[in-house]
Parts: sequence; C-alpha cells; structure tokens
Amino acid sequence: MENKHTKNIGIISFSIHSHPYNYGAALHSFAFYKYLKTITKCNVYIINYYSKQVESKSFYKKYIKGLLTCNIYRTIFNYKNTKNYLTKRKYFIDFFNKNCKITTKEYSEKNLSDLRNIDQYICETDVTWTTHKGRYDRGFMCDFPNMKGKPNIAYSIDFGTADIISKEQLINYAKNFKNISIRNIFKLEYIKNLLNRNDICVTIDPVFLVDKKEYDNLIPNDCKYKNYVLLYHCQEYNDKMVKSAKEFAKSKNLELITINSFSSMTKSILNDNPTPYKIEEFLNLIKNANYIYTNSYHGICFAIIFQREFLAFTRDGNNEKILTILTLSGLTNHLYANNPLIENTNWEMVVNRLNPIINYSKEVLKSSIIQID
Repeated sequence: MENKHTKNIGIISFSIHSHPYNYGAALHSFAFYKYLKTITKCNVYIINYYSKQVESKSFYKKYIKGLLTCNIYRTIFNYKNTKNYLTKRKYFIDFFNKNCKITTKEYSEKNLSDLRNIDQYICETDVTWTTHKGRYDRGFMCDFPNMKGKPNIAYSIDFGTADIISKEQLINYAKNFKNISIRNIFKLEYIKNLLNRNDICVTIDPVFLVDKKEYDNLIPNDCKYKNYVLLYHCQEYNDKMVKSAKEFAKSKNLELITINSFSSMTKSILNDNPTPYKIEEFLNLIKNANYIYTNSYHGICFAIIFQREFLAFTRDGNNEKILTILTLSGLTNHLYANNPLIENTNWEMVVNRLNPIINYSKEVLKSSIIQID
C-alpha cells in the first residue's frame, strides 16, 4: 500500500478475472473505482482476485479434458477458445493497469489472508453471492481474519441464476458486512427477512454511477464500423435472438456485427468462440450501433447509457437482474417477449426514471465509505 498513514479501500469482485473475461464485469469495477475516487481521499485499489468460480471454469482444464477423452471436436474448440481467452486476458490486465490501481499481487482463496493494510473491503456487485459446488466464495464474503471486524460493504450484489441455497452460510457470512445493498428489486424483502436486516436496500449497478464521458474517454476517436446491428451474446447462444437480429439487419440493409462472450455455444463447436475485442472496442461497438440485440445485462445497461435502440432477450434460468434494470428504466417493452424492436425510445423519460435511484445509490455509498481522519 502507498502510505501506512492513509486509509486504504479494497474492491473485490469479478473484475480483472471473470468467466470468460466478461466486459460488463470489467466495466462495473472500473466505474465503481472511478466513482469512489470522487468521494474519498483514501487510497482505492481493485484487488487482483482470481475467484474459485473462475478457476473452476479454466479453459486450460477444459483443453486437457478434451485431450484425455480423445474428443477431437471438443479439443479443437477448446484450443481456439484458449487462444481467444489468453488474448482477452491480456486486454483486461492491460486495461486495469492503465486505468485503475490494482494490487500488484494476484490473490485467491489460498492467499487472500496475506493481503494487509486494507481498512475497508467492498464486495462490489455482480453475482458474487452465488454458490460454487454448494459453498460461497470466502473472498467475496470477506471471511478471512484480515477482512473481518472492518466496516465492509456489499454494494449492489447479486445471487446468480439459481435460487438461494446454503441459507445458513449466507446468514453467517452477512455478519461480515456493515452495509449491504442488492441490485435485484424482486429479492429485496426476501433478503431482508432472511438476514433479519431492515437496512438492506436496492442500489443501481456501478456502471451508472459515473458520467458517460468516463466511457467516451476510453473509446477511440473513430469507429471502423458504420451502419450496423450489434448482436451481443452473453453466457449462452439464443437462436431466436440470432434469427431476429439477422432478419432485422437485412430489412434495414445494415451489417450484422456479433460479439460472443461465453465459453461454449450449442450451435457450432468448431466455429463459435468468444470474440476477443478489447474493452475499448466493446464500448465503441455499443456506442455506434444503430440497433442492439442482446441477452446481456450489461449490454442492456450500456445501450441505455449510450441511448441506443435495443431489444433485450432473456437467458435460461433466473432473469431478475435483466427485469430489474428494464423495470427501473421503464423499458420493459424492450423485452423480446413483449414486442419487436422498439424505435424512438423516449430517452428523457428513461433518464428521469433512473436519476432518483442513481442519486440514492450515491448517497448510500457516501454515507458508508470510510474517510481520512
């Protein structure tokens, strides 16, 4: 840490490392870091944390498994996957080294207890409070001796696609946090009752905490693509979304550009792989798209931030985080199940609906962040 006399805040989440290097995971941590820098004079760091969930989905392990099972198609797919994975890994590390302060050492559950001189830990958003093989990640739960007994914050956390299990674990781990907020409006009362805490509230995803100019500053001055529909997959392949986007692009005489952000697809094991765009290129493609088709929560968030027309698709399992942001912004009619793609969105109405929850979320953070004495 820089100065032993200055207090230090450590942000822990899926950020530098996510599965499979997810753009939204990187950008929510970037935005959260940037916002914290405006409300505290403390040193702020992003903890270079490699979670158990990410480690379990390592492409190296999948590649070796393909070899051991003599599955040639899976081996070819995993080989191509690993190349793109390594490319994205470099992009993500370079991005955080350039734009944020990160811990020089990489941590995991095995050595997180070695991290010293952090005065306040913040488990920041994403599906950090979900279980892996029946248990929670102790790093995200601030459950190491060097993390306990501090004014820790769980900000806008989420519980993943599954129902909450291991309830006794969650109740116990929640004691490590002085302040808790979630980003799911549908689980608020349930979580308050489960944890017996009336102080829990709903806050907005960190990507909304900073001004759009923070993203504009990251984007190259020119975009090599013009007049296109952006198709952004996240976690899984959606045949209806692909078909709908292709038909729409053709009807508008627009190019179709695709971003894949997942480790496997059901359509073509040989040809479909995660697209290794830089984070800055991802933002560029969102900002300059004529229309966006996506099943990504953060794809929707950035379509709203850049005020691009979009159509949202759900994924298998729990879609409460997607429904939450569409509800908060008044854009549930942008869900595929309700309508075809909406044009001429009333963006002024969207801004007016989101501003109160954004301002409220900022006040929640300002009241709970430590300051220099």
